[in-house]
Amino acid sequence: MSGSAGELDDRNDGQWRQRAEDLEKICQAEKEKRKKIEAAFVRMRRLLEMRAESDSRYRTLFDGAEDAIFIHDPGGRLLDMNQAARKRLGAPGGESQNPSALTMAEVEGMEDASEFIQRMARLAKVDFLEMESVNMRGDGTPVPVEMSCRRIQYGGGSAVMVIARDITERLRGQAERKRMSEQLRQVRKLESIGMMAAGIAHGLSNILFPILGYAEMALDEAPDDGPMKALLIRLVGSAHRGREMVRQILAIARKSDGRRSVVDVAPVIDDLLNLLKTIIPRDVRVRKAVEMDAGSVLAEPSHIHQILMSLCINGLQAMEESGGVLSVDVCAAAFSATDDDVPPAGPGRYVRIRVSDTGAGMPPEALERIFEPRFTGQDHGGDAGMGLATIHEIIRSYGGVIRVESTTGIGVESTSGIGVETAPGIGSSFTVLLPAAEASAEEPACEPLSSTFAGCSEHLLVVDDDARVVAMLTHMLRRMGYRVTPKTDSRQALAALEAAPDAYDLLLTDQEMPGLSGTELAAKAHFLRPDLPILICSEREERITPEEALALGIRDHLIKPPDRVDLSLRIRQALERNRKRILVIDDDPEILKMLKVVLERAGYEVIQAGNARDGRRLHDARKADLIITDIVMPDKNGNDFIYEIKKDFPGARIIAITGGGFYGTEMPLETALKLGAFKTFAKPLPKDELLAAIREELTPHG
Repeated sequence: MSGSAGELDDRNDGQWRQRAEDLEKICQAEKEKRKKIEAAFVRMRRLLEMRAESDSRYRTLFDGAEDAIFIHDPGGRLLDMNQAARKRLGAPGGESQNPSALTMAEVEGMEDASEFIQRMARLAKVDFLEMESVNMRGDGTPVPVEMSCRRIQYGGGSAVMVIARDITERLRGQAERKRMSEQLRQVRKLESIGMMAAGIAHGLSNILFPILGYAEMALDEAPDDGPMKALLIRLVGSAHRGREMVRQILAIARKSDGRRSVVDVAPVIDDLLNLLKTIIPRDVRVRKAVEMDAGSVLAEPSHIHQILMSLCINGLQAMEESGGVLSVDVCAAAFSATDDDVPPAGPGRYVRIRVSDTGAGMPPEALERIFEPRFTGQDHGGDAGMGLATIHEIIRSYGGVIRVESTTGIGVESTSGIGVETAPGIGSSFTVLLPAAEASAEEPACEPLSSTFAGCSEHLLVVDDDARVVAMLTHMLRRMGYRVTPKTDSRQALAALEAAPDAYDLLLTDQEMPGLSGTELAAKAHFLRPDLPILICSEREERITPEEALALGIRDHLIKPPDRVDLSLRIRQALERNRKRILVIDDDPEILKMLKVVLERAGYEVIQAGNARDGRRLHDARKADLIITDIVMPDKNGNDFIYEIKKDFPGARIIAITGGGFYGTEMPLETALKLGAFKTFAKPLPKDELLAAIREELTPHG
C-alpha cells in the first residue's frame, strides 16, 4: 500500500507542477497581451494627440491665411471657410456663420449657375484652375479676386478648395500704371509738339527776319507824304506782331532751366489768350479783366506760362459741350499778419490770378482729390490729371497757394494747404496767389554812345546758315556804314578767322547752325582772338550764364528777329565797349585829321591834342590805352613828354613819330625807344604798319 501511495503522490505532484507550468505560461501570455494592449493604447493616444495637434496646426494655418479659403462640394454647397472668408462675408466673429447656409455661386454673386457648372466641368478634367472673379461682401460690395481652385478629399468625399486673393490693390496699381503710362505718353507727345513748335518758330523767324529788315530799310526810303509810307508802316507792324508770336511759342515750348527772373504777369495773359484764340470754341466767350499794374513775380517765365495754360485749358475743357464764359482776372492783393487766409509765404503783397469757367463744376469727391498726382477729373467735367498736380507743386515752391471753388463743391480743408470752397453759380474757379516781386531800382539808362548808330567802316563777320538772312543783314549793315563779310557756313567762318583773326572787329553769328553752333564758333573765335566782340542771335534766350558768355567773348544776345534799331544799337555798344582809346599829340592839324580818320575807321576812339602839355592833361583826365606822340613840337619836345609819362605811368604804351628836324629822324626815334616807346615811325606814316603795330600792342595774348 505504501508503495502505491507513494506512486500516487508522485503522480499528483507531477500534475500539479504541470498545471503550475501551464498556468505560468498562461499568465505570461496574458502579460504579453497586456503589454501589447498598453503599447497599442499608448500608440493610439499618441496618434490622437498628433491628430489633434495636426488639426490645430491645420486650423491655425487655415484660419491664419490672409486669403479667403472656401471648401465646397461638387454641387457648390460650402463645407468650410477660414476666418478671412468669414470676415469677407460679414461675420467677423466667425462662429455664428454657418458655411452650409451658402453656396459658392452666392459667394461670387452669380445670378446664373451655368458659369459655376462650366467651371466644375473644367476642374473635373484638369484638377486645378486659376481665374479672376468677384466675391461679394456681406454688405453687397464686390471684391475683385484671383481664385485658385483645386480638387481635394475632404470628410471622406470629393470637394473643391478655393483660395480667393483680394486683388483690389493690384488692379488699382495696374490702373494707375496705365494712367501714368498714358500721362507719360501725353508728356512725350507735348514734348514732341514743343520741339516741332520750336522748329517751326525757327523757320518762321528766318522768314520774318528778312521781311522785317527789308521793310524797315524800305521805310527809310519811302517819301513821308506818299501812300507807300503808310503801307510800309503796316507791314513793319505786322512783322513785329509775327515776331512776338514766335517768341510766345518758344516761351511755352521752352523747357525749364531753373532760372528765376522778374515776370510781369499782365503781358503774359495777353500773349496766352492770343495763342489760345485758335482753339477756343465758338460758343465760348473770353472775359479778361487785367490790372496792368497788378505787379510782377519772381519766377521761371515758363512756369508762369504753364500755370496759366493749364488753368485755361482746364476751363475750356469743362465747357466743351455746353459752351459758356472763360474769365481771366489779374489784380494785386495784400495780406497782413491778422488775416485768416495768409498764403504760405506770409504777409505781404501778392499777385492774384483767377481763371473761372461756367461749366458743370466738380463733385466733392473730385474737389478733394483734384491735386493728387494720379487723379484725373475727366469723369467730372474736367481734365485735371498731372497738369493741376504739377502746377500745384510749382505754386507751392514759390510760397503761393491755389484755391478752388465749384458749384457742386462742399467746404473742406486739406492738409496740403489747398482751400476748397463753395461758390454757387460760377461753375469752377481757380485762384492763384503768388508773392509779388520786390520793386527794384531801375537801372540807369545808358548814355548814348553816339548821336547815330551808324558804323565807322568797322569790319563785321556775319554768319547764318540761312542765305536770305545773311543777304538782308549784309545789305542792312553796309547801309549803316560797316564793312561786311557774309558767311552761310559756320566752318567757313572759322576758316576765315583762322586765316586773318585780326581782320574783323566783330562777329555776329546765329546760334542754331549745322556744323558748329553759335556758341561753339564763339569759343573757337575767342581762342583765336580774345578781344573780338561776339554777338549771338537766336530765337530764344541762351541757357549759358553771363559768366560763361563772358568767358566765350559773347558780349550780347539778340532775340531773333531783332529790329534794325535794336540790332544797330547792340552792335554799336559791343564795339564801343571793346573800343580802345588812343591819344594823338601833334602840332600839325593835317596829321591830327588824317590819324583821326584812319584810327576811327579801324574802330578806335580818338582824343587829340595839339601840344604835349594839353596831351598830358587829356591823359590824366581820360587815361588813354595808347599814345601816339610827335617828337618835334614847339612847346615841349616829345621825348620829354615820353619821359614824364613813363615815370608816372610805367605801363603806358607809346608810339613815337617824327618828320625830322635839326637832328634828322634817326636819333630822336632811337632816344624815344630808350625812354620807353615800344614803336617808332618816321613821317610820312605807313598807315598799314602803324595799324598793325597798334593792334598787336592792344590785343591781349594768351
